[in-house]
Amino acid sequence: MLLQLQQWCQNLVWNLTMKIEHTSSTIGMLDMWALVFVRVHQTNQLKTSQGQEPLYAREKVFVRTRKELKKLKGHDQKQE
Repeated sequence: MLLQLQQWCQNLVWNLTMKIEHTSSTIGMLDMWALVFVRVHQTNQLKTSQGQEPLYAREKVFVRTRKELKKLKGHDQKQE
């Protein structure tokens, strides 16, 4: 199940990358989907170790925006 979820997430990221390749939000979208993938993977590992069912792709996953990540890392916010 975990392998299927990983493949699904990788395919989703690839499809989104192709669709938004020429926009300025490409990096932000990739960051967001990378975080979704990592969060699902970490949650699945935790649930599996506790003997619970792993997450399915349709379940919601908490994602931080790129701006929130910059604040967490202590970077200055740039005015757009």
